[in-house]
Amino acid sequence: MALALGLASYRFSRLPTSLRYFWGLLLITLLSECVAFYARVVYHHNLMVYNTYWPLAYALATLGYAEELRSPWLKRSLIFYGIFYVGNILWWQPFHSMAGTNSLLLSLLLTSVWALWYFQRLLQQPHPVFQYRLFWISCGFLLFNATCLPLQALHNTLGEDLRMHYWFDRVGFLANIALYACFALTFVGKQERLPLPKRV
Repeated sequence: MALALGLASYRFSRLPTSLRYFWGLLLITLLSECVAFYARVVYHHNLMVYNTYWPLAYALATLGYAEELRSPWLKRSLIFYGIFYVGNILWWQPFHSMAGTNSLLLSLLLTSVWALWYFQRLLQQPHPVFQYRLFWISCGFLLFNATCLPLQALHNTLGEDLRMHYWFDRVGFLANIALYACFALTFVGKQERLPLPKRV
């Protein structure tokens, strides 16, 4: 993660708007992990950090895809997600006492849809796919989400099974490495924009 953020920061002045959103995503992810570690050590509780982080991460990823795909529908999804998030913390998973995994699952599902939509547009282009801005980021999201969606669903079903938590953590750690490796590749390669209509 730090490597990807360093590469993005080095090229920040030349980054297009869509990739600046993903730079912001990397930055708040690193800050959130640091704060969560501190909260866990000092207060033995860091749920509020992640419950705050997940909607921010979803918003930045969605804005990045919306800029690249030039789609107002993606921006409108933020309203739907915000309503779901507020309803979830009010009635299902209280903000201070439970991890908002329902909101996390929804964000994983929706970002998978955005990545697949991007690939669908990408395959219509004449140039090699590696040249386009969000190719590696989309690969990372799909790999990470395909791993973490079923794990998170199992976590919600199995509850506090400590043996399963051990394996969830290990697999999640590897998925994170793959995700941020893909982010890093994005900031070292060519960054073509999809030649799409201004509004879709």
